[in-house]
Amino acid sequence: MKSSALGTLAPLAAAAFVALVASPAAAAEGGEKEFGNPGVIAVDAVTSLNFSYTSTSRPNGAPSTSLVGFGIEPQAHYFVIEGLSVGGNVHFNYSKPKDGDGITNIGLGPIVGYNLWVSPGLLSLWPQAGIFYDSSSISLTSTGANGTTSSTSVTQSKFSIGIFAPLLIHPVKHFHFGIGPFFKLDLSSSVSGSGQSADGDKDLSVGIKGEIGGWL
Repeated sequence: MKSSALGTLAPLAAAAFVALVASPAAAAEGGEKEFGNPGVIAVDAVTSLNFSYTSTSRPNGAPSTSLVGFGIEPQAHYFVIEGLSVGGNVHFNYSKPKDGDGITNIGLGPIVGYNLWVSPGLLSLWPQAGIFYDSSSISLTSTGANGTTSSTSVTQSKFSIGIFAPLLIHPVKHFHFGIGPFFKLDLSSSVSGSGQSADGDKDLSVGIKGEIGGWL
């Protein structure tokens, strides 16, 4: 009797063990990825639309001026583990001081972020931090004593740190958009032109950026 019972239970136990081991593997194989899962690649376009204020620290002690501008930043991110992303961006920005000539800026830099779900599958906070290199082309116009004007082109190079914390809405799978505050601080700045170089202005910028993107 006991031998018969054991003979009946043994195959059932073996079947249960196989099912227990196989079910997670099957779920992992058949389960769909979500934003923030390991292996997810996210591609975004971040824009700043004149919602920024820049305080400029000038080496010669001249007064600061406000600065507004438009920028776009194509980005790519890869989630290495759950929630943690690494990537980088290339950014373009055109800004115009309240008093002065316009500035065209291009740059790039690495970014690290972490996605935090507020409402799973619908709403998440994705704070990001990065180190950036920027190169700006500046055309300076001056007026001489006789009333004639002349323009000089100079190049400004900067290294800065930045933080961006967008709140993302995920209306459908593989697509998201959002908005959030940003902060950017120049660590170093140099200006070169006409065969000379000098320390440049250092900016502290705060404002709002929008983001739209998708993932696979």
